[in-house]
Amino acid sequence: MVTMTVNCTDLRPLFKAAVALNKELLAIISCYSATEDAKCAATETYFNHTCMDVTNLCRSFNYSNSINRTFCGDANGNAVAINSVVNRTLATAEYFRDYVLGIGEADWYNFGSIRWKLVGCLLLCWFIGYLCVVKGVKTSGKVVYFTSFFPYVILTILVIQGCILEGAIDGIELYIYPKWERLLEIKVWAEAASQTFYSFGICGGSLITLASYNSFDHNCIKDVLIVSLTNTFTSVYAGFAIFGMLGFLAKQMDIPVEEVATDGPSLAFVAYPEAILRLPASPVWSILFFFMLFTLGLSCQFAAVEAINCLILDKWPRLRKKQIYLTLGICVSCFLLAIPMCFSGGVYIFTLIEWNTSSWAVFLIGLCEAVAISWIFLVDGLGYHSASNINVYTTCKRQIKSKVYWYIPKSVKEVGHYLDQHYNGSHRISGNIVNLLNQRKADIND
Repeated sequence: MVTMTVNCTDLRPLFKAAVALNKELLAIISCYSATEDAKCAATETYFNHTCMDVTNLCRSFNYSNSINRTFCGDANGNAVAINSVVNRTLATAEYFRDYVLGIGEADWYNFGSIRWKLVGCLLLCWFIGYLCVVKGVKTSGKVVYFTSFFPYVILTILVIQGCILEGAIDGIELYIYPKWERLLEIKVWAEAASQTFYSFGICGGSLITLASYNSFDHNCIKDVLIVSLTNTFTSVYAGFAIFGMLGFLAKQMDIPVEEVATDGPSLAFVAYPEAILRLPASPVWSILFFFMLFTLGLSCQFAAVEAINCLILDKWPRLRKKQIYLTLGICVSCFLLAIPMCFSGGVYIFTLIEWNTSSWAVFLIGLCEAVAISWIFLVDGLGYHSASNINVYTTCKRQIKSKVYWYIPKSVKEVGHYLDQHYNGSHRISGNIVNLLNQRKADIND
């Protein structure tokens, strides 16, 4: 399911990169098509298919004058936000909803018609993915050099371009200055946990699958440090590219940065493209940005397919001679299963699956794995991983194992206490789990 959601996310930047080459569609995105919604708004005060002066716009709604590009003045001189006067929509938001997704009147009870353009992009994504993983790591290992390093080149270009734009400093200040009071919100911790797990790709089998190709004495601890530091650096580095552009967009629209700094798909497919459209040679920037997203999606797709492939081959080794056909079957199956997300209302299915597979569920699986490893797998006192069963000595020292024994139940206990207080006793089961874990530790020490 995670593989399908990743691939459906991947087809959208491919679709929008192709659109960037079409001048007619660029006109639609820029709100210059007479076929668009009368409430479509660009950073220019574009309303009712006309580039209108803000003062005239305010007067058309019986306000005396305009204070600036985002406020009208009433008879008493009070400022009234234009957004409260008339409900306007960003051009990119309208384009993403109506042209890319084609939601229209679709809902949970009526998914509408199939979007053949999205199906075509989905097919192309899986075809490219199949060619890259057809022979396992022999092919994907070479392609990943490009899909891994190319995004850093584009990110660097976007960071440089974003930082020199007017208003970029406002967005960067919002990014680097913390709001400590947000740490008291449980939603922030939940989002951070799910994003960290998803960003690292843990609890999905892909990292373990790729690590299985290393030699037996390979230094995995070193790999863990490299992956962790690189992932953290990339996340922080990408933030400058994002918030620099958002600051520029906020300056262009004369509104606070907080109002354009959205989360989820809206950031990548609405707010950021809106900022790119304001740049010179916007088609070039659009192609680079969406192609970067496309390559990142391919990297995730490689790992996911390889994990499924390796699982089947380890279970049925006789299929190794037919690996090409097995990989083809996996790609075709995932393509067919993802087609419902290409309907007009497919975004509802996508959101449901994404939230229940690659969000909180990943964090829950990771917690269960950590508890299982530290309290079931590491059971003896000699620093062995079930040595009586596998007869392999490991470098897991006693002091490291003791830390795992202590930190896991302590962390679970703290989380349980917080949830218990936050929900006024509705999560009593957390305390029971902690008691069982502490009892397990006492039994081991005895």
